Amino acid sequence: MNAARAAWPLLVLVLGVGVLTAGIAVGLATKPRPDVAAALNAAEDRINDSEFQSALDILNDEALPVIEQPWVPSLEKARYHRLVARAVALGERELGVRDPLNAETIRRELHAAEQAGLVLSPPDVVTLSQSYLLLGKEDKVLARVMGLPRDASDARRTMLRALVEHELAKPRPEYDRAIEALTSITSDAELEPADRAWLLARESEIRLGQGFASEAVARLLQGILRLDAAPKGALAELYVLLGEGHFALGEYGSAQKQFERALEFLGNSEPMTARAQVSLAMCAQAMGDTSSARDIYAAVAVWAKDLDWQLPATFGLAETEGFIGHMDESADAYAEVVDALLRGHSHPLVPPERVAQSLLDRARDRLDASDPRTALRFVLRAEELFGLGDVSLEVLSTLATAHELLAEELINEGAAADESTATRIEDLDPATRASVQRHSIAAGRYHGEYARRVMLSDNEAYVHSLWSSAMAFERGGDLERAVATFREFLEGVPDDPSVPGREGSQAEARFRIARCYQALGELQFAAEAYESLIADGENDAGVGQYAQESFVPLAEVYLTDADAANDNDARRLLEDSLSGRMGDEGSVYFHDALLLLGTLHHRLGEYVQAIERLTEASERYPDDPEMPVVRFRLADAYRQEAAAIEATLGTDAMSDAQSLEFREAREAHLRRALEIFEQVREALEAKAADALTESERVALRNSYFFLGDCAFDLGDYDAAVQHYELARERYNEDPASLVAMVQIVNAYVAMGQTDKARAANERAKRFYSLLPDDAWNDPFLPMSRTDWERWLDSTAKLYGFADQ
Repeated sequence: MNAARAAWPLLVLVLGVGVLTAGIAVGLATKPRPDVAAALNAAEDRINDSEFQSALDILNDEALPVIEQPWVPSLEKARYHRLVARAVALGERELGVRDPLNAETIRRELHAAEQAGLVLSPPDVVTLSQSYLLLGKEDKVLARVMGLPRDASDARRTMLRALVEHELAKPRPEYDRAIEALTSITSDAELEPADRAWLLARESEIRLGQGFASEAVARLLQGILRLDAAPKGALAELYVLLGEGHFALGEYGSAQKQFERALEFLGNSEPMTARAQVSLAMCAQAMGDTSSARDIYAAVAVWAKDLDWQLPATFGLAETEGFIGHMDESADAYAEVVDALLRGHSHPLVPPERVAQSLLDRARDRLDASDPRTALRFVLRAEELFGLGDVSLEVLSTLATAHELLAEELINEGAAADESTATRIEDLDPATRASVQRHSIAAGRYHGEYARRVMLSDNEAYVHSLWSSAMAFERGGDLERAVATFREFLEGVPDDPSVPGREGSQAEARFRIARCYQALGELQFAAEAYESLIADGENDAGVGQYAQESFVPLAEVYLTDADAANDNDARRLLEDSLSGRMGDEGSVYFHDALLLLGTLHHRLGEYVQAIERLTEASERYPDDPEMPVVRFRLADAYRQEAAAIEATLGTDAMSDAQSLEFREAREAHLRRALEIFEQVREALEAKAADALTESERVALRNSYFFLGDCAFDLGDYDAAVQHYELARERYNEDPASLVAMVQIVNAYVAMGQTDKARAANERAKRFYSLLPDDAWNDPFLPMSRTDWERWLDSTAKLYGFADQ
């Protein structure tokens, strides 16, 4: 059983006194009077035998029920209360615990004894004074102790020492009361060398605490020479204090010498040994011998694990490991320090504020070294010490910066540097993308908290932090918070051309809100925001480039929404963007407009225009990350236009020259499509499968099948079969594999290879029978109605062959 729990029965029994008394008095009126004196004698015997729980049982069972009766003599009442106080106090001492509830019981019982006429003995006064200290009633101690008789000098000195040590051990020492108590001890002429050494130590401690290091050193140098008869432990403490005085004066060599002298008087595992060794490490650290300091801290942190000095040793270890460059070890040691502080441990050398500043310094060092990941390990611990609402502005700023830079680092590690940020994030693998989003959102949160804190005191910092918060939320994909923060910016931060970076900021915020709405699928809100920017641009309302940059995304919104009536408006916006009247052909919006207009022509079946625009795009932007998909659409436009020419040849009357021209154009289109599909396939196969976007996956899959289609349409059936077999093997579990199987059947039929055609047809039918009905819901499957009709025709021909 642990000591704190073992003390609980003492508390329960004593607190039961007041509850039991009133209810029992009437019932005892007609019974014989108990022998109170005998009960008190028995309890006292138990206390003298250190059977404190048994003593309390007797006091509760035999004395308590009658102790307040009028026939009980006052001296017996006083004796009862004194015995209760003694049993509790001595019981606590034996268990090694101090509980404020028990201290209150002791105080109450000894006061009751005094009220009943008892004069407290010197030991009782010491016990009462100790209870005062635990209850925070230090002002009562000095008066009680100084009221002791002259022959109680030992008790007086014991309690005055306890009062001094209690006052000096506070987080904010009460030096005045400690000095008053010390003065009372100094007036005692019966002091032994150990007492004089203790007095000098406490006087020095007070001087050092009050900032009078020079006076403390002078007094110690004089006093130590007169105390050669003092115990070794007392002398060791004086040398430690002398070293601390030199250290406070920046005299590190002298301090080191005194700490080493102190260690000569000490054993290997005493608290004062830990104090001297930590102080010695601090000297080495101050003199630049970081490695030696680290070694001393590390040793103390291990052997002094049950002492108060383990905390400063571990803190010193954390700092010196960081200075040496051992970042993992440093972070681990800081974590131990923070965990200890959060569990309630404390030490004057390790206040939470100092630990937080040290962590902040390490974090900033790592940011300067372009290591945001380690910086974040340090600064997150600083936040943990206080919580988000109480950390300093410097910690908030560093948290935001570390998260921001780590997100950027992850993006740079996982995507090409020449892509836009949004595209680069799209290209990341899912796990890395999630990390980028998490860190970006965290940066947004910390920037936002910083902005909230400085809103009324530093407008420039408020504007910067609010904008950074909105941008971070946008990058992290928390678009609702991004919109809310950009709106806060719109409402609170007007454009100011006199401030660098502030001109046009309102227009950019409006543009980014529109982009967020578009990404959220709030197409009506997005369209209204873009339309407003374009209208303001036409009215010269100071929106600058953001009017022009709204053309393409507004066209995207028109093409995405359910309103087909505005599709022509989308085409007009894209054509305006490419007309040259809006400026530079090298602009982002020109690039986006060209790709989108080419895609629109392809989607609408306008293959000639699609070929023109997509060819221009592939020539202008050969290294664009979207180019494989753009070139896939270009190849498909050639394939589809070849099919359109074939349809024209089959229906329109034309001269032989025209027919030849059309056939040559068809063949050229198919060969060009073959060439580009092959390039697309090679480019996309070079990328990791998990790095492909959905559009790239569809383009890669369909390139395999369309290569076969082009060869088939060119009449090169052997090549077609080879392409289809590659496609079937590559996508053997994909419903699209049926396309390859069917086309292999058609190719063998076209070549008159009936047996191979039948075998291929049976394989295709078996595969088809295994597919669920919803397998054909994919709109991008490379199997058209024409392909189904060809299969049906081939199947009929095969049945015809079978009949023959």
